[in-house]
Amino acid sequence: MDESSFAAQLNRESEAWVAEGIVSAEQAAAIRSRYADVRVGRRASATTALSVIGGVAVGVGVIAFVAANWDGMSHGARLALLTLTVAGAYGGGYHFRDRAATAPRVGEALYLLGVLAFGASIFLVGQMYNVQAHDPLGLLLWAAGATATALVVRSRALATTAVLVFTAWVGFEFGLAL
Repeated sequence: MDESSFAAQLNRESEAWVAEGIVSAEQAAAIRSRYADVRVGRRASATTALSVIGGVAVGVGVIAFVAANWDGMSHGARLALLTLTVAGAYGGGYHFRDRAATAPRVGEALYLLGVLAFGASIFLVGQMYNVQAHDPLGLLLWAAGATATALVVRSRALATTAVLVFTAWVGFEFGLAL
């Protein structure tokens, strides 16, 4: 059944129930609001998915931009850019999703962008200072940071990202063909 026709029928029926004395006006309003949340939830899922995809796309774009201009920047500028990117993404995520709650999906996407920027920062700082470490260690550190962020902000998208990064670490660490 189409959601809009369902809503219209529910409104008609609930008004009739009130007129017939089957339910009170408050009960009818509670019933309507319960099903309004279901309709919004379906739309919210699609919006959340698109926000996450957008966050990933922006994250990949930022990583590509920084990588293309990396050699032309000083070490201090590189560290400042990486730190500000991660902090800005997390700060924006907090503002939009948790503090003001004006755009929770945008906030979720910004948290995801922050996790992606954190992962990129690990590898770029390692490259910048020529850190000699076991190759998959960066993935494990990234997974740990993503897990901590997912737990602090209670985000399924970030938890999924952490699981994917951890899976990549397992594959590289143990030489599994993925």
